[in-house]
Amino acid sequence: MLIKPTIIQLGSASLNKILGLFITAYLYRLYTLEEIGEYFLLISLFSIFVAIQQIGSDKPLIKYHIKSHKKNEYQILKTRVFISLILAPILFYISNNLFDSITYFGAILLLFALVFNSLALDYLLIARKKFLGLSIIQFFVQFIVFIFFGLCLYFNLKPDIIFLQFLSSVIVAILIFILVKKIITINLKKIFFAKIVSLGYFKENKIIIAGILFVSVITVLDFLLAENILKDFELGIISGLYRYSMLSFSFLMIISKILFSFSISTSNSKKFDFMSKQLMFKFNIVSVLILLLFLFPYLKYIMDLDQVDFILLPAVIITLSTIFMPGFFLELNKIQSTEKKKSFNFFIIFITITILLYYIGGLYFSSLFTETISYNFLSYIFLLKWIFLNLGITYVRKKSSIR
Repeated sequence: MLIKPTIIQLGSASLNKILGLFITAYLYRLYTLEEIGEYFLLISLFSIFVAIQQIGSDKPLIKYHIKSHKKNEYQILKTRVFISLILAPILFYISNNLFDSITYFGAILLLFALVFNSLALDYLLIARKKFLGLSIIQFFVQFIVFIFFGLCLYFNLKPDIIFLQFLSSVIVAILIFILVKKIITINLKKIFFAKIVSLGYFKENKIIIAGILFVSVITVLDFLLAENILKDFELGIISGLYRYSMLSFSFLMIISKILFSFSISTSNSKKFDFMSKQLMFKFNIVSVLILLLFLFPYLKYIMDLDQVDFILLPAVIITLSTIFMPGFFLELNKIQSTEKKKSFNFFIIFITITILLYYIGGLYFSSLFTETISYNFLSYIFLLKWIFLNLGITYVRKKSSIR
């Protein structure tokens, strides 16, 4: 049941990540460490805007489509576009005024990426179990980005770094729309004239929305802490390590959507629960071993570092932290897919405590260490963060009486 779609999506994602590593190598040769550090920080902030814009709609849209609630689908899609238009000037101000390496043109490109994200219809392919079509599109777009930056490096060109996000967001949205039109009848007129979602939507899906926002915020805090502690060029180095650990993170986001899609139709049966645990366990072992195996080549040849000894220990610690990611996402998926709402209060308390402890505590304790061990400090608190997230989300799920 879960094996085939998971293999298709993870197989495609693996190919995408291989191309992504080459693209990252291009970036470290085209741009300075300061520019790369700022870009990764901005994109992590961009993910929060996307999370707000999406209003946790991926999983509800999958559920509504499976249950044929067209009216709810149209309202959500209309609301996503509406919110993106509200967020656009805020994002433009932040990217154009608070980041030295981001140009006016780059800030405009980022706005287009935000708007096209609101038009993404990949949930339809997931709901219809069209994983192969989605995988082909994702790989094709990644290949286009790979060729684009490869040619830039070959011809010694330096395009705006925001093209990395712009090309991915825009082309994916367009190609998915074309494929969806061939599979499903989309009434654009009804979407245009639909009402925006009511407060009832937010009440019904508050756990899903809170969870997605939480994942985005806790990720951006890594970069914000590093930005406050390290020098500009050092931010480019630690950002590369965070991005490396997020190879596992992004795979888990894919698995989480697949599990949610199947959980709706299986009603979280015991068989489904057992299979999901087995899937996460196998993924955990394989992903950690692969990340450790390719860690040194990543530092040496992808990030193009002349010396790696100074960053090797923090890199290993950050990589080992991915061991705790699958457990967190599995427990989070259980909380999000349940119909019970009493877990929300526990969940919000957990989110608040985690954010305060991690960011404020991180800033305080960083002042006690010298600059020479800043990389080690950031790696250790990154590990502690994922241990706490794993234990905390399990406690929330058990206190909420969710199996």
